[in-house]
Amino acid sequence: MSSDRFPVELAPGINLQRVIVDFQWQVYDPERRLTLDPNFWALSLAGEAGEVANWHKKHWRDRAEGRGEEFSPSLDELRSELGDVMICLALLAEAHGIDLTEATLDKLREIDRRIAQGRQGVGRKGTANSSGRR
Repeated sequence: MSSDRFPVELAPGINLQRVIVDFQWQVYDPERRLTLDPNFWALSLAGEAGEVANWHKKHWRDRAEGRGEEFSPSLDELRSELGDVMICLALLAEAHGIDLTEATLDKLREIDRRIAQGRQGVGRKGTANSSGRR
């Protein structure tokens, strides 16, 4: 991703969350009309995740009905929607002061500990999932 207005090249060790937040405030919304209100970003994230789900629904439907790939949404469309999800996720985390890299690594370590203890897929309360169903 590089432009005259926002010259950034991703390299090893670069913080993608920081790139997204900097773009938001320096290029997209320098007047900060869109505040760091977590509600805005949570709802935006839900909407964008819905777009990803809708892409999959259409792709699945078209394949199930034998319409062929020419009728299905393109991978470029999915790529764009996933980018939107990532942007909203990064800005939601920023609004809460959460570093996504640290949060993700912490979660992976937690999963690794559970696997090592033979508790793969077990929720916090010792159930098969957090809803209480086994």
